[in-house]
Amino acid sequence: MEKDNYYFSASCLESLQKNLAESSFTDATGLVNWHRAVKSNQELEYMRKAARIVEKMYERIMEVIEPECVKMIL
Repeated sequence: MEKDNYYFSASCLESLQKNLAESSFTDATGLVNWHRAVKSNQELEYMRKAARIVEKMYERIMEVIEPECVKMIL
């Protein structure tokens, strides 16, 4: 399990250990982070496509934004 993240609290671990007393838990944070870093060709293509979409979004924002414009308008 990944122990080093923002949504897994100490109380979560305590609850798991209490309710699954017959189980053992190993911190696999490094393993999880390594798997996140390694991208397949398909994942890379998704990221490139997302980047193109975001780039077009920001180009459009720059065309329509005005001083004191609120986010809801965009």
